[in-house]
Amino acid sequence: MPQKIGTPFAQLLSKPPRTMIVLKLSSPNKKGNFMKLSLLRLLSLSTLLAFVGASKAFAQYGQEEKVAYVHAYLQKGDKIDLMQELGLSQALQSGVKVSAFKIEASSYSQAKMVLKYNGQKYDTQQIGTYSSNLSFKVPQSLYPQDKLVLVAKGDMSVTKVTAYLKPAYSSYPPGGAQAQAQALKAQVNQQVYGQEVFPVKKLVKDFTGVSLRGMEVKKVLIKASKSSYYGQASAQLEVNGQLVGFPQYLSKEMTKFVFEIPSYMPKVFGQGLRSVKLVVRGDAFVKMVGLKTKGQAQGGGYQQAYQFMVNKSFYRSERVSLVELFPYNAPRMDYYAPVEVLTVEAVGSGNIMVTGGGQVLETIAVAGSYGTSRSIRVAGLASVNDIKLRVTGRVTIKSIRIKMGY
Repeated sequence: MPQKIGTPFAQLLSKPPRTMIVLKLSSPNKKGNFMKLSLLRLLSLSTLLAFVGASKAFAQYGQEEKVAYVHAYLQKGDKIDLMQELGLSQALQSGVKVSAFKIEASSYSQAKMVLKYNGQKYDTQQIGTYSSNLSFKVPQSLYPQDKLVLVAKGDMSVTKVTAYLKPAYSSYPPGGAQAQAQALKAQVNQQVYGQEVFPVKKLVKDFTGVSLRGMEVKKVLIKASKSSYYGQASAQLEVNGQLVGFPQYLSKEMTKFVFEIPSYMPKVFGQGLRSVKLVVRGDAFVKMVGLKTKGQAQGGGYQQAYQFMVNKSFYRSERVSLVELFPYNAPRMDYYAPVEVLTVEAVGSGNIMVTGGGQVLETIAVAGSYGTSRSIRVAGLASVNDIKLRVTGRVTIKSIRIKMGY
């Protein structure tokens, strides 16, 4: 049972929490009823955060809550390790993903809370005088080995931290008509050495399942950074096989760059616009490419698509079926349905040979800690049950995305 000093907080919802200590002063001071973290530093934050386990929210809202009651006064530079204190590493391995973070906090002066993702600033929120419920952006690809830390920028009182979880797979409804204006993005997460050409149209179509025919391209997007302090790295737009405009030079900071198709060139897929690509030169890391489009897609669309977090490591030559990589809570699907596109995201050093329909569909070369994401056009040659992967080297498959029917 948790130890309690002073007034107990709200009753725990389900699983027994880890040890919790709530420190309150007998009389309030100008900083509030919380002991300063200068005293709390003597204790691990593991003892300060009460772990409230899975609630019943899955049944009602389709997501689960994990709540850590902090009840602590933080000073500038103090940190909360969300992965450790909320048990997110274990949760991600069990087949869920984080959809949102909320922090309940207040401050008597100008203060901010910064969310750092793998050491880099990811989101910042201002804390008001009265109790504030702050919502932080969540990294789209969050894995058990990642680091996620809240850093106090100023003095503040933090009451609780909440993580909202949902199944790691995503089920997409049938395709077809799309919104009038939208940004369609494909997560790439690929390291570039020297030069790489990114087929934006193909990547976006494979990643989103959207038929682009009949859609007008307003802007072409890329989010990237250069990998080295020395030398240059750039990105340039290529339309219908022709380089257009000037290259944009990347910095060490992850930045989104926007390109526009010149007015003298066709801008509608299926009406003169055949291909849109981005040419990246130099040593760089490309996180995302995308299109800002206008208009309505003409037909097409995937009937069903799923995404799973896998996080399975291989250390020698091993053969595994695609179905074996599914999490225990994967949705029911027709394993004999034809696969149109299979996307594999992996890190490490080695190769993944994908087979199906009695042939080798593609061999994916995996290199570097940044990882490789590759979409394979299966085109109905193999079913879910028929696809096998032969992994050689030290490789971790982080996620897979399957799109069936077309």
